[in-house]
Amino acid sequence: MKKYRSALVVEGGALRGIHTAGVLDVFMRCNIYFPYVIGVSAGALNAYNYISRQIGRSADILLHYIRDERYLNLRNIPNRKESAFGFDFMFYGLQEYLPFDRETFDDPAQAFTVVATDVEDGSPIYFRKGECSDIFKAGAASASLPLISPPVELDGHRCIDGGVADPIPFLHAMEECDRVVVLLTRHKGFRKRTMPFAERETAKQLYKNAPQMLEAALSANDRYNDTLDYLEQLEDEGKIFVIRPSKEIDISLLERNTESLGKLYREGVQDGENVLRALSEYLGLTNSLLQFEKSGTLNKRKYVIGNYTSAEELDKQVHDAVQNGKRCTGNPAHSSFLNEIESSLQSTGVSVFSDPYYFSFTGAQNACLTVRAEETTLSVPCVSMPYAGLTGSEPVQGELYPIRDKGYRFIGARGKIAVVHLDMDALCGTMRAETVYASADEPQLPETFGIGAKTADLSFLMLAKMALVKGVICVWDDESPIPEALPYAQHDLGIPCVWIHAEDGALLQTLLDASPQATAELTVTAETIPHAETKTIYCVLPGTEMEESVLVHTHTEGVSLVEENGFAALLALIDALKDKPLRRTHVFVFASGRYRLPMMQPASSASTGAISKWLSMHRDLWDGRGGHLKAVAAIAVEHLGITDLPEIVFSSNSGMDAVYRQAL
Repeated sequence: MKKYRSALVVEGGALRGIHTAGVLDVFMRCNIYFPYVIGVSAGALNAYNYISRQIGRSADILLHYIRDERYLNLRNIPNRKESAFGFDFMFYGLQEYLPFDRETFDDPAQAFTVVATDVEDGSPIYFRKGECSDIFKAGAASASLPLISPPVELDGHRCIDGGVADPIPFLHAMEECDRVVVLLTRHKGFRKRTMPFAERETAKQLYKNAPQMLEAALSANDRYNDTLDYLEQLEDEGKIFVIRPSKEIDISLLERNTESLGKLYREGVQDGENVLRALSEYLGLTNSLLQFEKSGTLNKRKYVIGNYTSAEELDKQVHDAVQNGKRCTGNPAHSSFLNEIESSLQSTGVSVFSDPYYFSFTGAQNACLTVRAEETTLSVPCVSMPYAGLTGSEPVQGELYPIRDKGYRFIGARGKIAVVHLDMDALCGTMRAETVYASADEPQLPETFGIGAKTADLSFLMLAKMALVKGVICVWDDESPIPEALPYAQHDLGIPCVWIHAEDGALLQTLLDASPQATAELTVTAETIPHAETKTIYCVLPGTEMEESVLVHTHTEGVSLVEENGFAALLALIDALKDKPLRRTHVFVFASGRYRLPMMQPASSASTGAISKWLSMHRDLWDGRGGHLKAVAAIAVEHLGITDLPEIVFSSNSGMDAVYRQAL
């Protein structure tokens, strides 16, 4: 009988390893852990965070620090005196920012082996946790790419990348384990080409005094292909389980584009989810898709909760939440708010999880409008339109062109700055939603649908951009204050736009009447962070039946007291339910991304939205396929306490219309 029931073999692949990080995050979410793990190069680096059971840490490090020279310094490559990768920063410096759970990692029950290559003879070295003098230095040795990094000395060996000698160490794992799962970073059918001439000549220079190592280096590609041939043979015979990218990974060896890396991470998550059922069958796991730890015995019975919380407590929470300002996705107020939610959840004793998201963040915008007509120069007070576009430090200049019709024909405004008049009727369009009104005094569901609510319609900006207009000035002709329009459901349009008041618009028109050739300078600037971070927080209260779930979610962004106050309700519900015997598993999601919806598009879906992104990454909790939990209800909690509208139910598509009419 072999020592371990199962093993996980993790291949390297430099920055392709972020796909591996996505797969391993799925494993951790589903509580799938292997008693024996063996990793090579980047695969070993991912394995550290898998063994320490820190979901998202590998991806967080890669996406957040790939442009940090402490992590990856390309200037070290030419001389090979220092590694391009900052291993000291990875293993020790990052403790300040992303603490590593050393206590969990050191658990002696978890076996871990790191593969490196001995420079003296080209043979593989297997450094085992608890046996080698420094398991973290072993990771640095395993990931020292042979042609761009110097060897690492450990326990009497000079070592480089383990991928040279044993790129996919499944045979080593099979010696000790009954069932072996191999996690690759190459797609089905991939084979390496003959080593390029330049690489061969470099290897000859580097290892001219170590003939065995030189032979190993020059034959590495052929050995890798032979390894894949044998691996696929064992896979076909059902003796080994292989997980690989579903499609070719098209990034460079040292990729630094975080958008490409983020996309590859999401593909890894999707590929991991897609193999869960087959993996569970291979490993012989029962209910492996949701093995959250439970304490005590949960009885199948109904429960009575009583009062969830007090009105005073809810009111205090909501008012405290707005003290730091308006919460737009990723801004300081929102980030602080998310940390407070996480802290509140942890204080209740429930297990808290989070998914990091990365996006381009634009901070508070500054706008300046100057109009010139003959000898008159006028500085006009203005407010920028969020997400419309920025000018950079230099203003856009052009002749003013008034748009006098409601059809917004911008043809004549090409190369100019257009002036558009708006009021509430022109600004708002009708939502594609039928509204059903109900009240507590009328228990019967109403059979008629009301008219839809109204939202801002800024499609005229797209028309202006298509007409090559340089910028747009919106004159607000309504008596109400200038609206704080947040067109968060559209992509950045790339055309600067500002609001001005009606009285300033009248003054502008007077100037145009007197001098039709009046010009304007428009500047809209803002601090931009190309790789900002936010996160969605969620927790799971397990039920006795491991088949069905209930999803309860809210948004965490908001610009008013009632706009996004559902978090207070979710916190109260979690506190009330956490110790109750639940039949169905309850999943509570505090979703992030509401004010940057286009950037939150799931990798596998055309839909956008904060909760859509989370759903795409956590199918095991709701879609009912392949052994996943099946969500039997999903509840969105938001806008609590609005008293000037009746309770409303939105039916935004024919499918939901049918559900409602069947309920009638």
